[in-house]
Amino acid sequence: MIAGIGVDVVDLARFERSIARTPKLRERLFTEAERPLPVHSLAARFAAKEALIKALGGSEGVRWHDMEIVPDEERNPGFVLHNVVEAQVRERGIVRIHVSMTHDAGVATAFVVTELRERVVDLDAVTANVARLREVVGTPHVMAVVKADAYGHGAVESARAALAGGADWLGVAEIAEGLALRDAGIDAPVLAWLHDPDEDFAAAARARIDLGLSSLRQLEAAAGAALATDGPVYVQLKVETGLSRNGIAEDDWDAVFVRARELEAGGSVVVRGIFSHLSNASPEDDRAAVAVFERALARARAAGIEPEIRHIAASAAALTLPDARYDLVRLGIAIYGLSPFGGGAGAELGLRPAMTLRGRVAAVRRVPAGKGVSYDYTYRTTGETTLALVPLGYAEGIPRHASNAGPVSIGGRTFRISGRVAMDQFVVDVGDLDVQVGDEVVLFGDPATGVPGADDWAEAAGTINYEIVTRLGGRLTRTFVGGPR
Repeated sequence: MIAGIGVDVVDLARFERSIARTPKLRERLFTEAERPLPVHSLAARFAAKEALIKALGGSEGVRWHDMEIVPDEERNPGFVLHNVVEAQVRERGIVRIHVSMTHDAGVATAFVVTELRERVVDLDAVTANVARLREVVGTPHVMAVVKADAYGHGAVESARAALAGGADWLGVAEIAEGLALRDAGIDAPVLAWLHDPDEDFAAAARARIDLGLSSLRQLEAAAGAALATDGPVYVQLKVETGLSRNGIAEDDWDAVFVRARELEAGGSVVVRGIFSHLSNASPEDDRAAVAVFERALARARAAGIEPEIRHIAASAAALTLPDARYDLVRLGIAIYGLSPFGGGAGAELGLRPAMTLRGRVAAVRRVPAGKGVSYDYTYRTTGETTLALVPLGYAEGIPRHASNAGPVSIGGRTFRISGRVAMDQFVVDVGDLDVQVGDEVVLFGDPATGVPGADDWAEAAGTINYEIVTRLGGRLTRTFVGGPR
């Protein structure tokens, strides 16, 4: 959520004259490390400091030396704050300050945005997880599934990170998701498999997106889309093997396979793949589905179809059922460092959670025993205690089902939410811990660092880790660290 915005513009010529006329301005406005910089760089830094003051709502008590612009490893500017300015940032519960600076056409311009809460995505973790999983599964191809905005991690950024880790395919549910990857300049092979009944496949065909097809009607529509391209439409036929969702029913296999071969011979389509999906209900159920898949492959061969890739395994089967690996595995939740089996098993697999969700304490209140907390008073204090207010709620995707249960880390200790999760906020009973406004609150991240994990939240809310990370949104800012961008 945006806490404040500040913009400032400095006339370079006027600024340069002021610095020349009053040399002590360098000492007053800039730190020792900043002073030797060229005048245009100083002007941009001056604009950035003014913009930050505006974003914070005023300059009372501020010394310019309390603000320093220091570039990070990628040479992106950032603030290092001290004293009054640091205190103001803490008091407002700001978790991150974004700053951009330019100097051109005779002016220096700076834009500053302050944020109250954020999800941080470690793209290096995504890259490392894909590399680790590729090593484990050993298939010729690996598809990184980036549907639903990469399970909340950012589709374009996560796709690039996954490709850097060794994935050579990308998977999405809808064509629009695939087109967004193409618009971002990503040219790796993409498969989209869930379509509206009246889907227009022409845009996907032009963008070289493989179409996952589940019916004869979809096959005919895909063939029709070939008229919009200079070549055939690449398709992958999805067969139903027991999950009872989309997929070509066994009674329709022969008709679809024969028609697909006819269209392939006519040059309108290329059947690049045949695939299905497993239930993960039990090893026995999955092995039975693999046997059905084998029957489908045999019937396709009998119709003259020889697909380049065959795939049925997602993260769970890729890790536990070698017979299901075939030519390609589709890796979803696992590439984001979470186990498809839940229970924090990701670390045992050598995976690192990519997402951290954090905010800051917005208010602190000392209350007596018996004090009701949040709506319906489902929590009452058992003794004199301190309550910390955290500005995240179900508008950001924090599950209300985790009321009185969701774990958070404050001051290096783990507490549970006290009372109901509200739309914008929740409360934590921290006992006698010395908690101050502005202290960091981590809802989940990498448990190896001592904070709760998404699996802990899944347990608290009675759901799965997939949902915990994917449901986040609303007013949350997403910040990326590491990785190719």
